[in-house]
Amino acid sequence: TGTAYDLQLAFETESPATAAFNLYQNVPNPFGDFTNIQFELPAAATVKMTIQNSRGEVVQVVEDDFAKGLNDMLIEKDGLSGGVYYYTLETEGGVETRRMVIL
Repeated sequence: TGTAYDLQLAFETESPATAAFNLYQNVPNPFGDFTNIQFELPAAATVKMTIQNSRGEVVQVVEDDFAKGLNDMLIEKDGLSGGVYYYTLETEGGVETRRMVIL
């Protein structure tokens, strides 16, 4: 139409992602003896990590207090057989699930 618009970019100091937690993919994946799971919390919180096998059976639960920001959780194979597993992170801010593979 030939109309000129005055466009501007505005950057917020806090991203919307800081309003909730972030659960990242485990590394390495697939893994042999152990893997590392990282997650980010907007504030210090109690976290519950549940690991289930492909049949939905709970095989491991870790519940602990973690600090605001980026956190790490080391998961060891500990007698688990190879296959597909799901890990679920639960906080007051919500629940997220990801998939991992044990060799």
